[in-house]
Amino acid sequence: MIGTLENPTLDLDPSQPDTLNVITATRAGVATYTDAAGVIQSADPDTVRVDHVQGEELTPTKFQRVGYTDFSSGWLHSGNSTVTDADSFEGQNAKRFTITGGGVYYTGVTVESGTQYTTSFYARLISGNPAALYILNNYSSTAYTSINVTNEWQRFTATVTANSTSINFGISNTTGTEPVVVEISQPQVEEGTTASDFVANTTGSPKFITGATYGPRVPMILVEPSATNLFEYSEDFTQWSLGKGGTGEFPIVTSDYAEGPLGGLSDRIQFSTGGGTSGSDGADVRLLPTVANGTAYTYSVWLKSLSGSVDIKLLAQSCSPNSYTATVTSEWQKFTYQFTGGYSGPRIVRIAIIGNDTTTADILVWGAQLETGSVATSYIPTSGSTVTRAADDLVISGSDFSDF
Repeated sequence: MIGTLENPTLDLDPSQPDTLNVITATRAGVATYTDAAGVIQSADPDTVRVDHVQGEELTPTKFQRVGYTDFSSGWLHSGNSTVTDADSFEGQNAKRFTITGGGVYYTGVTVESGTQYTTSFYARLISGNPAALYILNNYSSTAYTSINVTNEWQRFTATVTANSTSINFGISNTTGTEPVVVEISQPQVEEGTTASDFVANTTGSPKFITGATYGPRVPMILVEPSATNLFEYSEDFTQWSLGKGGTGEFPIVTSDYAEGPLGGLSDRIQFSTGGGTSGSDGADVRLLPTVANGTAYTYSVWLKSLSGSVDIKLLAQSCSPNSYTATVTSEWQKFTYQFTGGYSGPRIVRIAIIGNDTTTADILVWGAQLETGSVATSYIPTSGSTVTRAADDLVISGSDFSDF
């Protein structure tokens, strides 16, 4: 950095001793940037902000997407077949599948259409001809993958691309008239093209395995328009009002409970519908920002669950769409909800649970922001009033840039 204290500048060519190749920033208001460690920092006025954006995703976030790996629920068999318990394998439940002719033993798995998944299970042959045994991945790019099952336990895998929002995953015998008896254990469906170590799951929902890995963070000059965080309290959720509906109970908010995702401390919110499961049963924390009819807004907030995967609603009264469902896991995620104002004046904007989605939730929350426009800009912290970040105005000076 070179230049005066009042007007720092970024030298584009530090190998040269002159000051002819510089960028000067002017800005009056609050601004933040993300440093090389991924932590949000406050930027001084009139400084060039260098935002270290995340590099290329090298491996995807992975979930064990089989809801019941112990076969206790959600598994079906068809055709002339029976399913019985078998001796466990590596401490995990196993099932014995006896089939004559065509039939399958499978479970439904929730996936994202167009995404690659690796499906796997362990299997061994007890008796019969295994020539017609396959991994079943119906509603994917490859419905049947041939496997060579022997009398020894082996792991079989298939990488497929989902062409629907669910896959029927399991083992299949496509032809044949003589009985085939096969045992199966440790079923797994996960993102990506590589099978990772088996993860047991009996939650009925996808279970987090590992977060994505990325390439190095890439520095970029951050230039943004003016924006205002319309939430008066972006981190202190004890200042948000408490609401409930039906059999719902008022949430419990604990201030500064745990480390936040990008520095600072996050608050804990405990929600309960009191056992109610209808759409009118719920609990929420809320603010009352003023919105304008027909204006686009972006609502963003960081959330993390302390109680397994849960569905949290972000809602905006009299707006379109009036809600967004955030599936919150044990990892910090930034959720973004775009909507258009349907009324001019104060409107209730909430973080909530609804009984027909989730009956209890224990979450961490940090960094709430509501701003005009269809893009979430860099974070603007607030603590009692709305805060506006002035626009960045970069000026390139020096004779080398006279025609720039």
